[in-house]
Amino acid sequence: MAGETTALMAAQLYRCRSAARSLLGDEFDERIAPWKAAIADHMQRERRTVLQALIDLGGYIHKADVDGLLLMLLTAAAVEMIEPSPPSPARFTPSDPGTPIGSA
Repeated sequence: MAGETTALMAAQLYRCRSAARSLLGDEFDERIAPWKAAIADHMQRERRTVLQALIDLGGYIHKADVDGLLLMLLTAAAVEMIEPSPPSPARFTPSDPGTPIGSA
């Protein structure tokens, strides 16, 4: 049962990161950078793991009754610290578009 609970929790964390990435698009890395720094600082200061720091800082955010987006960003940052996202595929921007279709 503990393994199943762990897998379900991990899935929720990944879904949170995916939602943040979809919502923020190209701004994702920039927007979570301060949260990654806050987590790293808390980890060092309190001698905590990434997940322990997430729980601690998430509790502070929850108690402050602030926007849920902050908790999503914090969670996404923690997941990125544990397992960074693969690089985004390069967008295709041809330097020579060639002959338009149907104009030959």
